[in-house]
Amino acid sequence: MQINNPRRLFLKQALSASAVTVAAAAGLLTPRLVLAQWNADAFNAESTADALAKGVGGTPEKSDKVSIKTPGTAE
Repeated sequence: MQINNPRRLFLKQALSASAVTVAAAAGLLTPRLVLAQWNADAFNAESTADALAKGVGGTPEKSDKVSIKTPGTAE
């Protein structure tokens, strides 16, 4: 025999929602990456090389150690 008690289900959901709301208001659920410092120089750069230099501190070097094989036609 299964008891269908919508009042109990509502109370459980309301308690869960209020706990999440309190945690979010207390700052416990804030994403750390969103709060990182904005690098305006890298985002306002005119070229890809400038953006890489200002964003990660340098430009990638050409190398024969990396190769990418792709099919002739992509589906």
